Amino acid sequence: MFREFLLTLKRNKLAFILNIVGLSVAFSVLTIIGFQVSYELGYDRSYKDADRLYRLNICMKEYGTYFGICAPLAEQILESVPDIEAGAIVAYDGPKKMVVTNEKGDRQTFEEDYCIVSPDFFEVFSPHIKAGDPESCLENKQSAAIPVSMALRLFGEKTPLGKTFMADGKEATVTLIYEDFPKNSTMRNAVLRPVEEKVWWNWPYVFYMKLPAGIQPEEVVRKIAAIEFQGEKKEQLASIRYEIQSIKDLYFKGQGKGNVEKGNLNTTLSLSAIAVLILLVAYVNFINFSTALAPVRIRRMNTQQILGCTSGRLKRTIIAESAFVSLLAFGLSFVWTNLFISSPLIGFFNADLQWSSHLGLLAIIGSSAFALGLSAGIYPAFYMTSFQPALVLKGTFALTPKGVRLRNSLVVFQFICTVVLITVACFIKLQHNYMRNMDTGFERENVLYVPLKDNIRRQLDAFTRDLEACPEIREHTLTGYLPGQVGNWWGREVAGKEVNFAIWPVGHNFLRFFHIKIEEGMDFFEHSTKGMNKLIFNRQFLKKYDLDDILGKEVKCYDNKGQIVGIAADVNFNTVREKIGPMAFVCGDDQINNFILLKVSGNRLPETVGYIQNLGKQYAVEDFYVGFLDQFAARLYQQEEHFARLISVFGVVTILISLMGIYGLILFNARFRIKEIGIRKVNGATEVEMIALLNKGFLKLIVFAFVLAIPLAWYVVREWLSGFPYRIPVYWWVFLLAGVTTLLITVLTVSYQSWKAANTNPVEVLKNE
Repeated sequence: MFREFLLTLKRNKLAFILNIVGLSVAFSVLTIIGFQVSYELGYDRSYKDADRLYRLNICMKEYGTYFGICAPLAEQILESVPDIEAGAIVAYDGPKKMVVTNEKGDRQTFEEDYCIVSPDFFEVFSPHIKAGDPESCLENKQSAAIPVSMALRLFGEKTPLGKTFMADGKEATVTLIYEDFPKNSTMRNAVLRPVEEKVWWNWPYVFYMKLPAGIQPEEVVRKIAAIEFQGEKKEQLASIRYEIQSIKDLYFKGQGKGNVEKGNLNTTLSLSAIAVLILLVAYVNFINFSTALAPVRIRRMNTQQILGCTSGRLKRTIIAESAFVSLLAFGLSFVWTNLFISSPLIGFFNADLQWSSHLGLLAIIGSSAFALGLSAGIYPAFYMTSFQPALVLKGTFALTPKGVRLRNSLVVFQFICTVVLITVACFIKLQHNYMRNMDTGFERENVLYVPLKDNIRRQLDAFTRDLEACPEIREHTLTGYLPGQVGNWWGREVAGKEVNFAIWPVGHNFLRFFHIKIEEGMDFFEHSTKGMNKLIFNRQFLKKYDLDDILGKEVKCYDNKGQIVGIAADVNFNTVREKIGPMAFVCGDDQINNFILLKVSGNRLPETVGYIQNLGKQYAVEDFYVGFLDQFAARLYQQEEHFARLISVFGVVTILISLMGIYGLILFNARFRIKEIGIRKVNGATEVEMIALLNKGFLKLIVFAFVLAIPLAWYVVREWLSGFPYRIPVYWWVFLLAGVTTLLITVLTVSYQSWKAANTNPVEVLKNE
């Protein structure tokens, strides 16, 4: 069946190689992006009965929408609402040191994540249990459940039931081994310990529930709201509004404040669209290649028809060849995918890119390759068998208006895709640079941060004195949050109005440390009134709530009273993905500061960091850490940076695939115009005139494609930028740059092949003809 096909390819090896490589690269991009999109869309869908799992959100007057809850409140909800089949509270307790003693008596130290959970955890999430009893495994304080991966890491076996380890100076016993949750899960593969303190003032838990089939979430919310809660927070609980949200929606649509991983659905859909676009460009090349091959094959096909081969059989042969080439490209894509997986670009993806994790998806892509191959062969099959033998024998088949229009239309489509992707890639990079370099109100250069551990908190004065002994450390201050991640909100009454604002606990010299301007009132002082906190609001607070004279007013503040002493200029206390909202700096004696910030000279940085690290060891802090504030800020925009780089990479891939197809068309175009070129050269045409002749058609197509691509690219860019509160203008020169880049790359490619054709000896050409 493929004998005719192989004979044709033998005469057109280069063009065939370019197209098969382009198509295989497109399949590789589709596979890699497919892995990531599957990871994103499959977030929190691996649990048994995921359709019936929900998270409880609470809307509190003081804090806004949040999903923290206390253990007594969760217990009363479970007791009062029979419609809840099972419920469990979960709190991430951070990484902790674990000490394991092996059979030889050697002590090994590990750092593992911890979660505090209620006993019904395994009834709600139902992971596969490798060993142990899920109903009784968390009955006492010394119990611990661990995942299989941790069991292997710590003990070297899958089911180390009864093994003990030390954590926080206390002994714990492994009572259950559970199968690891997938990476795209809200649940961590952590050491699970039982809830010990069930107090009303501790609200770190997230409440998950499983509802029976057929029960409507709205009905459960109504019943929760109707509960007459008992306990010391009875009056506060009466003002809470409740919401429940499907666990499958948390990743993309999760509401409320809290430290959980969230995805960007627009980014995920954009990656999907790019993968499909690249594949379409590659198949445009494939169809162009197939139709361009027609003049080479048509005479032999005509001979076959004369000898009795039917038109239907020829069509089936061409379609089968097309499917074969498509599957061949899919097989070759495994090579490019493996190269990608071993490259640094893998760091841009969260998904597991190993083949074994995506066998189902690979089967779908392979089936799609076969189906697309069949579809891509249908038009060439009918096209090549639709001409009269007389036209075929004249050899003018390749230059029929029908054939030229098709190829030109497909080439225009390729150019449009290329221009749009280059434009989008440029704007994503410009927006990312704008976000990273935007003036947020904080000088981040040469500022270090050190997380405060308990050992340092207890000796903070001594620690700061030792820091000041280093001549390279110019200044220090304290803060509850690093710039860019302020996560606490209060609802209060200020000057007779109910207001809601972010709260940022800081040291007395924090605003001076960062040169934040005080517009009204005064700054904090080192020696403030005992039992009286001071607040400085930002300008946005006054604008939002239309307040003027608030200096000296009192506000409830932690356990103390609070007094408003100043108004500061607006600064981006969260990332520039969000507009500046109302916020207050708070300074007092009852707040918790989590970081110490150090302003250094910038000279001898390695020695300065080494000095601070050695100082941490002296204070017996095992996991002492020193970070750079500018690097921390860069990590806040890592998602945008990765997306920008991926778009750039895929833009280059699209250009290369387009050029591969265009180069193949140039080869055929030059071949079928070789006689014309020979005659023109004999009549005195120069090489430059020949290059211009062969370039002219492609230049017209590029200009036409550019005109069509501009409004499409403008719409895509405008919609994407609309999601940012602070964004760059839609620069006109970026569109021009995309068009000129496409033009130059194409002209250079076309000109090279045209130059080769123009330099062919006309005597040899005409003799052969």
